[in-house]
Amino acid sequence: MSPLRPPPNTGSAGLTRRSWLLGGLALAASAARAAHPPRQTVRLGILIYRPLEVEQRTWRPLLQALDERLAPLTVEAQLLSYDELDTHISARRVDLVITNPAHAVMLEVREGASTPMATLVRRRRGIETTAFGGVVLVASHSRLQHWRDLRGHRVAAVHKESLGGLHLQRFELHRRGVRDSEIDWVYTGMPHDRAVRAVLDDQADAAFVRDGVWEALLASGAIPPNRLRVLQRQDLPGYPVAVSTPLYPEWAVLALPHVDTAWRGLITQALLALRGDARLAGGEIAGFTPALTYATIERLLRELRAEPFGTPRLTWQENLRLNAPGWAAAAGGIVALGALAGWMAHQRRRLQGLLRDKATLLDELAVVAKTFDSAQGVLITDASGRVIRVNRAFTAITGYTEAEAQGRKPGELLGSGRHGADFYRAMWEALQRDGHWEGEIWNRRKNGEIYPEWLTISAVTDAVGKVRHYVAIFSDIGWRVQAEAQIQQLAFYDALTGLANRRLALDRLQQAILTARRDGRWGAVLFVDLDHFKAINDVHGHDAGDAVLRAVAQRLRAALREQDTPARLGGDEFLVLLPAAHPSRASAADAARTVADKIVIGVTAPLELPGQAQSTRLTCSVGIALFGDDDAQAEDAAAVLRAADLAMVSVKQGGRNGVAFFDPEMEAAMRERQQRLDALRDAIDTGRLCLYLQPQVDAKGRIVGAEALVRWPQADGSFTPPASSSRWPRKAA
Repeated sequence: MSPLRPPPNTGSAGLTRRSWLLGGLALAASAARAAHPPRQTVRLGILIYRPLEVEQRTWRPLLQALDERLAPLTVEAQLLSYDELDTHISARRVDLVITNPAHAVMLEVREGASTPMATLVRRRRGIETTAFGGVVLVASHSRLQHWRDLRGHRVAAVHKESLGGLHLQRFELHRRGVRDSEIDWVYTGMPHDRAVRAVLDDQADAAFVRDGVWEALLASGAIPPNRLRVLQRQDLPGYPVAVSTPLYPEWAVLALPHVDTAWRGLITQALLALRGDARLAGGEIAGFTPALTYATIERLLRELRAEPFGTPRLTWQENLRLNAPGWAAAAGGIVALGALAGWMAHQRRRLQGLLRDKATLLDELAVVAKTFDSAQGVLITDASGRVIRVNRAFTAITGYTEAEAQGRKPGELLGSGRHGADFYRAMWEALQRDGHWEGEIWNRRKNGEIYPEWLTISAVTDAVGKVRHYVAIFSDIGWRVQAEAQIQQLAFYDALTGLANRRLALDRLQQAILTARRDGRWGAVLFVDLDHFKAINDVHGHDAGDAVLRAVAQRLRAALREQDTPARLGGDEFLVLLPAAHPSRASAADAARTVADKIVIGVTAPLELPGQAQSTRLTCSVGIALFGDDDAQAEDAAAVLRAADLAMVSVKQGGRNGVAFFDPEMEAAMRERQQRLDALRDAIDTGRLCLYLQPQVDAKGRIVGAEALVRWPQADGSFTPPASSSRWPRKAA
């Protein structure tokens, strides 16, 4: 393995203010140390899109963590803008690059850079993400509401190569028929803050920026609140910031072609090992994950005809300067064309003889028309469905070489077993009827791993409509499926305890109520509230409080059956749903009481707090509400939950650490007490209180004291009865 080329000896004067050096980043492999001399240098270029001081704070923890993972390598990291980074890459003054996916695709095509080695993982508001999107910001008072409204307006963007700050939003405009020429572009240059400032200064009507920029500026106080809003805002469940576009894979790590594969492997291992490092726990950069597929980015750039797939537009002066010699030659060629007319006629007759087998020629042209040089997997079969050709992306995704795939049917080669015969029958019926099928499918790699892919199959026919080939194009969408699963987890489960959250608990309770009414069965809801939990947070800190909540959640699971649902409603409040499985109200009450007693015993067991030598004990108050087929009180989930809450409150008022069932009279009494308190407050505020003194006499009829009654008039003019008045006994003077 050849060593990395050392950086040029520029001395201290060659370092810009955007770079810093972290030495001693360790490679643990002893073989690598023996094969390479010490103090090898890896030059790392990092694209920046925010102010330099912000980027330095963001990247510093990650580079410090690398210090213990690579040795004897020395890493020279430089934070660079687009133009600076492109200059360093062209001059080979960097070995590795961390940049946005569109820039990464361009480097692969133009500079021969490697495929992505790893994908960046960011952390925003405590949530780790491997995808990002674009945002459109407009003034809060702006009349712009939709993508098409941007037609004819000034739009600020940072750079023509920016993905999150230009191409993602351009693609949404392109999809809606808005051409680039219909937008008045204002390019502000990096960082993205400048585009935002252009809208605030009325230099632009809208700004294209990467997600998270707006929230960061608001949090730092750099822009005033309520001045801007997000156009076409999409609040994705579980995604930490607002976006205007769909999500795409995060930034990639690439190696330039002069870095050999052995070094790439060692550096990739070190990057992936950073995930979970304690020094990255509170920062925006959470580490790296194995490289995702960037096929969606390449397809986006191709549709936009953006670099490196587009053709730059030239001014008429540039066209004249570049093409004048060709136009002169073309003018002379026109004269020569007349002399060649006879020769061309002869060649035409000759070509007609070569085109006798028209059907075969059309077949080959149809196959060639399907692009083969793509980042997506491509396979071509004959009319019987047997593979005849595959591309390199097919091998990279599935693990099968072209020789291994040829002659076999895709179902035999890649079948995962997750789809039945009906699924494949419907697929082939669509192909025979429409000549096209598209959808999500699960396949199996050569190593046995099952993965999801988006598959498009097209039938290729000859001149008479007979199918000659089938062309299948597919891409690995595992990252999207994982993101959807993560969003599902965040939407319906409590992040701290892993229990169902309020939203999921109420949904399941509503379903249980409907099931109880339909089947004539009874179930129960237990409202569990920890007693004096605030003291744990006040004395031992919130970390100890979180540990207590996790321990209580584990004890709830241990006390319940598999069909029961434990949930955390928030704070120190928990809910337990016992499904409607009992034939009568009495049997449901007995079962609920048994479970409540188990919960009380489990919660009161000693708890070990982190960092504390002595254990502690907690108690809990449990309120129980029943629901069933003839329960008029249980109208919906909210009513049942409110009843259980009232029962729990009655336990609190009775001294805590106990169990109580809901009684309708309990709700009426609490409502009456609240109405009386509201009437008393109103009487105090309006000065309508009246004092009555009632004498107290002894056995001989002598006055020994008086009882003072404070009463007030009610809405109908009558006074509150003595039983509802406030009494203060007084002794006689």
